[in-house]
Amino acid sequence: MTGPQQPTLEPVEGFVPIGRIVGTFGLRGAVKVVPMTGFPDRFEEGKTVYLQGRPLKILRHAWHKTQVRIWLEGFKRIEEAQPIVGELLYVPEEDVPELEADEFLVRDLLGMEAYSEDGRFLGVVEEVLAAPAHDLYRIGGALVPAVKEFVVRVDLKQRRMVIRPIPGLFPDDED
Repeated sequence: MTGPQQPTLEPVEGFVPIGRIVGTFGLRGAVKVVPMTGFPDRFEEGKTVYLQGRPLKILRHAWHKTQVRIWLEGFKRIEEAQPIVGELLYVPEEDVPELEADEFLVRDLLGMEAYSEDGRFLGVVEEVLAAPAHDLYRIGGALVPAVKEFVVRVDLKQRRMVIRPIPGLFPDDED
């Protein structure tokens, strides 16, 4: 028996990823989703998300810690939901809300190079994790809190982030 296939992480033109399906929940086709957005209302009842290019309506949702469980139209049994574990959920690009200063879309941060204030390369932003207090950026094996004390500057044009790490934050730190 093989597990679910890895989804493509290539951008889908005209769409923005808002969450990754990480598992099933219960026997009635619900899925667990790790949000990739700072806008939790995207998962409310009646909203439309796109899965593998298909529009699907969210019938119900429930938050559990940092995940949201959603019930999508067309998925009534666990056997129907299991094949979509690992897939990304999208919304059309034109549905992206207006951002405040110092707010960024996850897609703009992924792959961005991160450097320390003294110019040392730390890695690239591999993942943005939504957490209750603030997002976390996975960079070079470290989880960096997305707060001004750690993230000094984000330059979208240069695709470069400047980090002020504390000793021991990154695995290669000698301190």
